[in-house]
Amino acid sequence: MRNMRNVCIALLFGLFTASMAQAQPVNTFLIDTFNNTIGATDILPDPTLDGNAAWQNFGNTPTITGVLGGRRLLGNYLTEVSGGGPFTNSTNIGSGVFSIDNPFNTRSSGQVTWDGGTNASLPTGPILGHPVNFNLGSLNFDTIVSTPGFYFQWSVINADTRTWIYTVRAYTTSASNYFEATISSAATGGALVSIPRSAFVVGAGTPNWADVDAITFSANYVGQSLGGDLAVDFFQIAVPEMSTYLMLGLMLLLGGAFYARRYAGKAESALEGSAKVVEPAAEETAATETPAAQPLLV
Repeated sequence: MRNMRNVCIALLFGLFTASMAQAQPVNTFLIDTFNNTIGATDILPDPTLDGNAAWQNFGNTPTITGVLGGRRLLGNYLTEVSGGGPFTNSTNIGSGVFSIDNPFNTRSSGQVTWDGGTNASLPTGPILGHPVNFNLGSLNFDTIVSTPGFYFQWSVINADTRTWIYTVRAYTTSASNYFEATISSAATGGALVSIPRSAFVVGAGTPNWADVDAITFSANYVGQSLGGDLAVDFFQIAVPEMSTYLMLGLMLLLGGAFYARRYAGKAESALEGSAKVVEPAAEETAATETPAAQPLLV
């Protein structure tokens, strides 16, 4: 029985370790690898502290291959400065990286929007500005990734020792209908950061995951020193590795079988002990038996 217990424990531990080691999702839908640009680097600065973000389309004509909707819309929003400038903060895409660059004397946030638009219309206002175009083609994410359990995921190459606040929005038809989710993370060094679908709330209107027409991804940091940079490697939709689910299910089955066997063993031992107490020993029974009656002699 003890050997069986040790084998079960070893199997459970091995399966748990293997399931946790599954790092790559089996089903992904890449929104942007940030590999392709219009120029050598797509750069958008916002050098003026005026309460408004700078916005620019990249990919109207020609479109950018390998990017959802064929173009990106970048935003940079200068929110705090030190000294008199010049201020060279910017949002950039180049060499496969989306970045928000802040020199020592600025704090700015950045945003990238995928809207499939074909005109030069731009948002207004600060970061977390709403798209103006909604032309991704009514994407059905439940169909694209084959499960409603998807999550948005990106790889953070460098967070510059800051805790960044990431916000993802998914729009249906117009700026009046969108889902929204936010996560704070100091992850860096190639770490994956994810927001599951279950974390999203309705930001406005009646959005629909089966009809997504624009997506925005933004990042900023607050309450920390100026000069923070951010570099993100890719942005995608993903679902968990199926083998992880299978291993976790097998773990539960093995765990249930082990405890069922253990319980049955205890019950059997208890019954055997009870039987030994109730049944008298054979010798004791013989000693207490009444002798057979003897016939009377006349």
